[in-house]
Amino acid sequence: MSFVKFKSWFLLPIGFFYLGQGFSLGSLVILLPQYMQRVLGVTNESEASTIAAIILIPWYLKILFGIVSDNVSIGKFGRRRPYLLISTFFSALGWFTLPLHNSASTLFVFSGLGLAFGSALSDTVLDAQSVEITPANFTGRLQGVAWGSRGIGAGLAGYVSTSIVEIFGWSDMIYFAGFFGVLITLVAMFLPQRKVATSQSLFTGFRNVIEVYRRIGEGRKSRVIYFFTSGIVLAPLLLLTYIMGSDFGYSLEEIGKASLLFALGNGGGAYAMGLVFDHHDSKARVIILNIITALSFLASLLFVLPIPRFLTFTYISILGFGLGGYEAFQLKVIQESSPGNLEGTAFSLWTSLSNIGQIAIGAVILTNVAVILNIPFSYVAILGLIPMGIAFYSLSTFQVERWNNSEL
Repeated sequence: MSFVKFKSWFLLPIGFFYLGQGFSLGSLVILLPQYMQRVLGVTNESEASTIAAIILIPWYLKILFGIVSDNVSIGKFGRRRPYLLISTFFSALGWFTLPLHNSASTLFVFSGLGLAFGSALSDTVLDAQSVEITPANFTGRLQGVAWGSRGIGAGLAGYVSTSIVEIFGWSDMIYFAGFFGVLITLVAMFLPQRKVATSQSLFTGFRNVIEVYRRIGEGRKSRVIYFFTSGIVLAPLLLLTYIMGSDFGYSLEEIGKASLLFALGNGGGAYAMGLVFDHHDSKARVIILNIITALSFLASLLFVLPIPRFLTFTYISILGFGLGGYEAFQLKVIQESSPGNLEGTAFSLWTSLSNIGQIAIGAVILTNVAVILNIPFSYVAILGLIPMGIAFYSLSTFQVERWNNSEL
């Protein structure tokens, strides 16, 4: 296997990829529920959340994509670029057929699954490619750039995409977002890929999953619990459109402005925590990170009082900062839990667990709790404190040696 010498300019295409991914997928996360309710006739948030969870199934299966792209090379083209090309095809197919449906039908779901498959596959490939070419001293910056760029892209999506809806309509917004969803996979092909001497079998790939589990050493179960529960902590991100629309009664224009504020907070939190934990990792700093995230959830309690409307926008930005910092640290732990030569398989395994917790479990449960109990979505986000506590306890069981040798 040949190794790639890391160059700082690699962060530019990586950052552009996640910026474009944040813009295209952010348009879905922020506006798809609104689109389903306003255009396709979906009746309530619970139904919209369930349909979105089904569409995003490929994101729970990233481990399978990681196994394939880690082990199966396609001719002389290698084990990364061919899969980026495949993802480009499915992304284009999904994005550009999505507006053709006039109801949330089975065909609509299939279009959504197509673009989700393309985006999940490209995300898995670039995750693995980034991890395997990035040295340890750039780990925090890499994840800070990745998640920060994704957050900024999502914020731009909220502002730009809502403006496109109001000026040109929903279909043009989807086509515009889809353009970036396709473009980023083409740009990602410019990154170098580590070459392997021979292609391996899928059977070897599945054995590597077991090898990943074996090589991470003690605390295996704790890592599984941590990545799953920390994913649930991030579920309020998928409630953002309901918080803005249902809780605060924002217009599309206000949703756009609030999304931009969320993105600025999200990107700032991610990059700040990336720098903090790049230079030093300690129990005290992790506790502070958890307190910051918890306070961003608890800030919603201010709305039991009659407060000026502008403070709702402040809350959105604070929530973005808390979630961005928490996600950046989680991704750092994921990267550190991805042993050499199996980076892609390991990274996709851990992110699959996180995505299941965030999308399939956390977002669906929190949405249904809010609908059934008829309480604001911003209030149910506070329930994220429960998995946050479990995640911290699990993290402490396999980080204890590092923390014992660290200072604040």
